[in-house]
This record gives sequence, structure tokens and C-alpha cells, in this order.
Amino acid sequence: MLRMNDARTRWLLLTAVIPLLTSCASVSRLHPVFRENTGVVRVTQVTALATRQDILAFGENYDHLIASRIQDADLRDGSVARGRVYCCGDSDLSIWFYVPHGIDVGVGDIVEVKMGRQPEDHDRGAVNIVTQVRHKREDADKHCRWDPPNERLWMRILYCDWMAKEGWVERWGGWDKAWVKPTPTTGTQ
Repeated sequence: MLRMNDARTRWLLLTAVIPLLTSCASVSRLHPVFRENTGVVRVTQVTALATRQDILAFGENYDHLIASRIQDADLRDGSVARGRVYCCGDSDLSIWFYVPHGIDVGVGDIVEVKMGRQPEDHDRGAVNIVTQVRHKREDADKHCRWDPPNERLWMRILYCDWMAKEGWVERWGGWDKAWVKPTPTTGTQ
């Protein structure tokens, strides 16, 4: 019997469904859904790690990784992950991202992800990439929480105590509300 709360089971179900959806929409979860997110840094809670076998079975998503100049040899167990950017309920409002060699990411960790760029015309785009682990799973609840605190709401965003102090800004972008870290190329919007 499949248990939906098992991270591996959910990952496998998503890898079966998402390639079908992305071939229709031509945008993969490895890229920002909204162009306004190109290049911004945001936080996410890791919910699943892919094995190398999962990554090779990604089809078009595997091609996006290679097009982003990631070598096949760098696609190992745990080098692609899924993270929750909105909480909770049954909706899977998540992003996928590449985890470079040397960054140790585990399920439940809070990580910073630099959002990539959607492919267009002759531009191969760039996939979302982890830049650092902010909190390991065992420390995440001490520093970060889902806001607003009402557990009945399905659209809550991740907020960490250090964000305002470090210059992160809360941004609304239609459907996409998030705390983002301004960078020289993205500004504060």
C-alpha cells in the first residue's frame, strides 16, 4: 500500500506526472514558474531527494539539467531535490532544484535557492540551484516557521527570524507571495 506522506512515494508519483505536465506547459519545475523570479534567492524546505535513477528517468527535465551545463557525472543521488515554498494542505506547491556537489542537503532542511531562468527560443535557460543550507532539519523549527501561523490556511509562506535583519523583503507577485533576497541583478522586486 502506498503511503502519501512517505517522501519517496510522493517523489515517484510526481516524477511520473510532472514530465507529462511540463511537456504540455513547456516549463519545468526546475525553472521559476514566474519570470519575475528569475535570479531571485528564496528559501524552501526540502521535501524529497531524487536518486540518480529518478533523475535519469526525468526525460525532458534531465535535458534541462544538461542544457544548464550540469554534467551527467554530477547527477548523483540527492543532486536534485524538491522543496515546499507554500504550506500546507494537499497541494504540491513546490520547486525543484539542483544541489551542487559539496552541499549536504537532507529532507526537512531549510535551504536558499537561486531561481533559474526559463528556456526561450535559443536560450537554454538555467535551472534553480541551491546556494546554501540555512538550517538542518533538527534546527529548522527554532529559526523558521510557516506564516501566518494558522494551520487551517493552505497558503502560508516560509519565514525565518533572520530574514528582515539580512535585508530579505516580502514580495507579492500575483499568485506568488514570498520572502526574497535582493541581489544586484534582481533589485528588490
